[in-house]
Parts: sequence; C-alpha cells; structure tokens
Amino acid sequence: MLLGCAGSAEPAAATDARPAADSATVAIETSSPPDSDGDSEAAIEDSAPEDVAPSCMNGTRDGDETDVDCGGALCPKCAAGRTCGGAADCASASCSTEGVCACTQLDHCPDGTSCVAKLCVAAAASCAATKTAHPTAPDGEYWIKPDMGAPYRAYCDMAQAKEICTEAGGPVSSRTREGSNLAWSAVAKLDHKMGLCALHALKGATYPFADLKAVAGQTMKTCAAFGFKGDGTLGSCPYGTATGRTKCGFTVSALNRYGNACTGCTLNAGNFRNYLVQGPITAGAVLTDFTGTVKTTCLVR
Repeated sequence: MLLGCAGSAEPAAATDARPAADSATVAIETSSPPDSDGDSEAAIEDSAPEDVAPSCMNGTRDGDETDVDCGGALCPKCAAGRTCGGAADCASASCSTEGVCACTQLDHCPDGTSCVAKLCVAAAASCAATKTAHPTAPDGEYWIKPDMGAPYRAYCDMAQAKEICTEAGGPVSSRTREGSNLAWSAVAKLDHKMGLCALHALKGATYPFADLKAVAGQTMKTCAAFGFKGDGTLGSCPYGTATGRTKCGFTVSALNRYGNACTGCTLNAGNFRNYLVQGPITAGAVLTDFTGTVKTTCLVR
C-alpha cells in the first residue's frame, strides 16, 4: 500500500472590511514643531531627505498636506488614523470614506495596537477579549496585552476566539474547519516579519495529521483547515511500517493518521471530504514530526 502527501501554497485574500466607528480607536500623535530659534529652519533643511520638502518637517499642516507633515504631492504618506484626501496620501494605500487613512494589516498601526475594521484599536488582553470588543474581527495577527507581562503579537483563530500562534512559541490548540471539527494541538511559533507560523507536533486526539487532499469536493487548503490564511511550506515526515519509515516521534500504537485519502487502508480506505482516522499506514507521510525536525509553515496574512 502506498500513500503520498502533497499540498500547494495559496495565500488567502485579505478581508477588506468597511471602517466603522470605534471608541477604542487609537489617536496618532503628530510631531512637535521645531524650536523657534534662528537655526531651526536650516536644521530642518539639513535633516530632511532629498525627496522630502522642508515644509514636511515643520510640525504644521501647510501646502497640500492632508495632515500635519504628511500627504499631498511632496510629503511622506500618512499613517493610519491621519487625515487623507485619497488612497495616495496613505501608507496603507487605503483612505476611508470619512477621509481617514485606514489600516489593512497590523504593521500599519503603532506597536501595541491592532487593526480592526480598518481602524487602529487598543490591544486587548487576549484573542477572546478582542473578539468580545470587536465581534466581527477576522482571523489574523493582533497585539495582545495581558494583565501581567509584556504585550506580544499573536495569530488569533476568531472562530474559536483563541491564540493558535504566538511570537514566544508554545503549545496551542483549536479545531479543524474542513468539516470534521476535529480537535487538534501543536507547538507553534509566529514569525511576524515573514508572515508565517511554524508548527510541529501537529496531531489530533491520538494520531498525527496528513495534508488535506483536494478530493471528493474538498477544495480547502491544508493550513486553512487549521484556521490559518493559507499554505506556506507543508512538511512531510516519512510515516509507516515500511523500511525507512517511523512513527515520526508520535506516541501511537497502531500507525494510523488523520487523512482524507488512502489507497489500501483497512480503516476508511478511499477519498473523503473531511479528515478521518485512516490506516494502518505502511508507506505514507504526516505534516510534522514530534520534535520539530519536520515542520509545516502556514501563512498568517
């Protein structure tokens, strides 16, 4: 019997929610005006980049600026929360109908604040608290400000209202979304700069997971089935009883796995829309090993 694993990367489209009023919107501070001594104007000229007019650094809204020292033809683009006349005035390339630069991702907002409905809002104590404050908040990266300890970035599964990847790394859990609603757990670490979550020790109640095959009407990608935006690089650990294959470090007795396609399996042979326990596996693969040598990366934006 032969089982193979495969997956393809396809980032999911970002949600483009319409901005709404939010009492937790974070105000963006403007820069202070320069000292009014005789050398201040010369100092501004000396420190200004060649492609930025001195008037863009004077702490005053003048010329065709849309907010203080930003927007217009000559000045830097405005950050989220600043006034704009159009998308070209905003660093996020998004100007709301209210004439305010909107955020479309976490990095458009100051550290410690999150982007919700195109507005920069104060970080909440958890993904669940973020969901409570903003019921329509989608899956994605958010700043978390716990009651104790320093703020940190996390990827929130808003279907379960919980963290499934953090910068510090550690055990996480949630439920699959392809239709089986299976509980899963893993060890996950967020790489915010790369927009990826690296997972290992990915398993259900007992057995590890294989990739999700596009069979029997199942079009969801593997990482999306676990609550992420899309597939990064899917791992492949040789799993089974054939020569050169092992349990990949998982503490299982029978070499079964969660999969949706198996040829020759005694248990749930064939193609299925959802994850099922299949096996025993003679020659197959699973997404990760237990130690972290073989990992799967999923897109978080």
